[in-house]
Amino acid sequence: MCYCMPLTAAAMVSGATAAGVLCCVLHIVAARLRTPPALAAYYVFWDGGIKDCDGFKNEAFDLSALRVEKKSKTDLALVGDVNFKINTSKPLGFKCIVSKKVNDNFEFFMKFEKKNLCRHVGEKGKPWSPFFQEMNVSNCPIPKKIYNFKDSHFDTASVPLTIANKGSYRGRLEFYEEGTMVACFLAEATVQAE
Repeated sequence: MCYCMPLTAAAMVSGATAAGVLCCVLHIVAARLRTPPALAAYYVFWDGGIKDCDGFKNEAFDLSALRVEKKSKTDLALVGDVNFKINTSKPLGFKCIVSKKVNDNFEFFMKFEKKNLCRHVGEKGKPWSPFFQEMNVSNCPIPKKIYNFKDSHFDTASVPLTIANKGSYRGRLEFYEEGTMVACFLAEATVQAE
């Protein structure tokens, strides 16, 4: 933080004081150019846990003991247990269908799909990388067991959110083995200004 003080002519010649004057000018300009409400920072707020899709019995994975915690404005963490009830010996497909709430109805917004998630398990720097690292899994098959999550974080700061993204969203997560859906989950989140 800089403080603006009256300066004498002698004090103006010193480099430190010149830097102080520059700091004061920048502070005054920044105060005049504050972000208007329409351009305010937007964040993801998790609306609860991850639940099974209506009418679908998940026999491959159990996420009922997993929750999402907000650690900071932009940091979301998975905490709890995931029970892999099967060995993923076959190629595991993944599909995420995101819908946005419009006029009290959820309408298609976007889809993200990987035909063979196993090819991407060991990749670094991907949104799923921290989760597989905490599971201590770097390739398939993913062994049948209960995985405990404590430190898996996803920083949403890398996702540019604006007023255009404001609203409620629902994600439908589907997992497939050889074209047959083996797991289906729903998750909801809201994007809003701070």
